[in-house]
Amino acid sequence: MRLRLLPPLLAGLAGLAAPAGAAAEPCGRLELEVYGTVPSLFYGDLPDSLAGLLLRWTDACGPAEVIGRTRILASIWDDAFDEWVYEDTIIDDLAAYGRLLAKGRDPAADDPRERYDLFTVSLADQLLPHTDRGSLEEFFCLFYSGRTGEAWTLLGSPELADTELARRYGNEREILQKPQPVVTVALGGGAWLPGGDLDFAGDKTLVGALVGARGHMWLGRIVLEMRVGRTARPYTVDEQGLPRLSDRFDAVLLGIELGRIITVSDRFAVDLFGGVGADAVKPFKDEDLTLGTVQGSLGLGCRVFAGPNRSWMFGLDGRREWLADRNTSGTPLGGQAWSLRLVCGIVLDQGRGARARALSP
Repeated sequence: MRLRLLPPLLAGLAGLAAPAGAAAEPCGRLELEVYGTVPSLFYGDLPDSLAGLLLRWTDACGPAEVIGRTRILASIWDDAFDEWVYEDTIIDDLAAYGRLLAKGRDPAADDPRERYDLFTVSLADQLLPHTDRGSLEEFFCLFYSGRTGEAWTLLGSPELADTELARRYGNEREILQKPQPVVTVALGGGAWLPGGDLDFAGDKTLVGALVGARGHMWLGRIVLEMRVGRTARPYTVDEQGLPRLSDRFDAVLLGIELGRIITVSDRFAVDLFGGVGADAVKPFKDEDLTLGTVQGSLGLGCRVFAGPNRSWMFGLDGRREWLADRNTSGTPLGGQAWSLRLVCGIVLDQGRGARARALSP
């Protein structure tokens, strides 16, 4: 009689046979046993012992990708594969294994789990020639042997179009292909270069932070920037009808920027944006006087996304700024400026990008 690994009846009987109140095996200790024992059960042609070990493994550790992988390969080895073999989490498991493959493996690694993963790669490779062309068995052997691109192409073929796995995969790809905004958090630094009536302030270093969201075509972000330093020439401030001189120009900008994204490639984009905000200057260090005004800007920037999951973001922005006057009875403090801003940050997409790449041919 052919082995049927983990059918519902077998799982139920195993539960009934367990002694009442029996303590569960520690997962970590059992996993070490499994990693060393499973290969010998495969090569020793002991399917019944393997089925029992898989039951113990699932009981102790709960559902896991590596258990599902072993169960699928065991059913192919025993010529007993059917779509009931895998769990409802099969797409999650395939994505997790795809990310594992992307990290690479060290054939000389001494870690038991690393050695076990290498064993399943070898096992899938050995089983592949014995599977039918255009079958789910061929798909799983291709996938688990590391030929994920070939596997996804096969799953999208007409031969497998009517399978439950192809239906689930198609639904997942449809969801992942719908553009979703991602959160970005970045630090920025650069130069602020005033002109016109603001020329007396002199060039300043700017530092700040940007928090926002990037969609498929649009961006929005909150900008906080500071410019600290003294002016190139003193300026006059009217305080309660009395003119006073200052050379301090400690300034803060809090604003928003909205823009259009032009995607050039998977890792590079150009941003066209405009902004509006509140710009405040504190002319005297120990006094509460603050001179505030409205700032507007137009800018052009670029973003480069780095790392295996495109989770690092680097960019450069150039802006033209306009500031309304804020010091009507003293030296005019309105005018124009150019600013250059280098940014470095992270992209928070809840793992969607990594998942999409793991599930792509």
